[in-house]
Amino acid sequence: MIHDFGCEAVICLDGKEPEFSEDSERQISEHSIDIRQERISRFVGEPRTQGGLEGLEFETGEFLPASHALAALGTKVNTELAEDLGVELDGGFVAVDSRAATNIPLVYAAGDITGGFNQAIVAAGQGAVAAIAACTDLRSSRQLA
Repeated sequence: MIHDFGCEAVICLDGKEPEFSEDSERQISEHSIDIRQERISRFVGEPRTQGGLEGLEFETGEFLPASHALAALGTKVNTELAEDLGVELDGGFVAVDSRAATNIPLVYAAGDITGGFNQAIVAAGQGAVAAIAACTDLRSSRQLA
């Protein structure tokens, strides 16, 4: 998490209800991360210039100093299909091995649903690993048939 880099983090939900996985809730609690539910009215400063971001202003008028902001599109994974298939979960996430394979033959998972860093670039890399594993396993299963 961001705390590993010596930075203070605040989660701003912009008026939304919190929807965190069990693992995320544990990490938020362990690191005493503040959660703000108020709607953000604007970013203060010039984020695209050398002056940079100064902070966030909430609809309440309160100002939160900040030098950086990271937007997240989702906070809770949906494992319903995986569970219906009988895929094992680990801490609310789909359990996978180093090849992105689940406990069900020829079923793979990548991205936010597997836990860890929820970043698009990480999901893309995991997807590539899963695709290579799927192709390899499909070729092997055809040769055995």
